[in-house]
Amino acid sequence: MRQRKFTRPLLVTVLFFCSIGLLLGCASTPQSQALNEVRIGMTKSEVLSIVGSPKISDRRLNQDRWVYENDSGPNHELVKTYVFFANNRVTYVGSPHKPAPKGSDSQFQPISQ
Repeated sequence: MRQRKFTRPLLVTVLFFCSIGLLLGCASTPQSQALNEVRIGMTKSEVLSIVGSPKISDRRLNQDRWVYENDSGPNHELVKTYVFFANNRVTYVGSPHKPAPKGSDSQFQPISQ
């Protein structure tokens, strides 16, 4: 029985299409869409499993702040989305913040633009 040999161009073509298939099959939800799924009250581990690791994480005014950056703006400009946590739970998801005035229910509020 004679074994058929693959020609180099055929092998390259097959490998190319297999690679494309793998890349498309492994594609995840874009981060900007995944951030739309984050809800108040979610835990840090739930957010990590949906969105992934933030670009920046720090602690401000007794709350953890995670900053996600992506180029999903209308003209592909950089958009920052902030996620704040208190007691390991999401308290805010949205645009950049500034401290809220004293006496308000929340420590943070969106910056007016």
